[in-house]
Amino acid sequence: MIIGVYGRIGSGKTTFCNYLRTKGFYVINGDKISREILMPGKLGLSQVIDAFGTQFLNADGTLNRKKLGDYVFSNPDGLQLLNAITHPLITAKVKEQIDAHPRQHIVIEGAVLYATDILKFCQKTVVTTSDVALKRIMARDLLTEEEAKNRINAQEIYEQADFIIENNGTLPEFYQKIDRMLENIL
Repeated sequence: MIIGVYGRIGSGKTTFCNYLRTKGFYVINGDKISREILMPGKLGLSQVIDAFGTQFLNADGTLNRKKLGDYVFSNPDGLQLLNAITHPLITAKVKEQIDAHPRQHIVIEGAVLYATDILKFCQKTVVTTSDVALKRIMARDLLTEEEAKNRINAQEIYEQADFIIENNGTLPEFYQKIDRMLENIL
């Protein structure tokens, strides 16, 4: 069973996946993969710098993720170009990990699951939602309200999943919702 979980930034995707890890699921983290493909020496970083310029590099040759994020989350054409570069690379890495763990239950965490070909690997999909995401990401990522809103609004989320799980209450309440979903799936 492969479950894809997506949702806007700060909606609880990582919490959802960490909980499924305790239930024996192998977790594939799309955000982690996106960071890996943008490391020095990787094709993704080379393509991003070719497209956006060296002004998005730190002095040590690493990607200045904050600067690039500020740019693309306030510039839809920039975000579209970044996605065109990174999404195929992320999808290929996800496929590699699925192939390496064929007998396990797998959950794939990806903020933009519907915007990639990763969706075709999933038997079930879950979207996490939260009315308190803005406050969460401002505190977690040390963003201004405007920066946080830009990042939330830049993520086009299709609530067409098999399950929609709201994450507005306590952690135990969120876990109960996940358990009910698992009962329906497994």
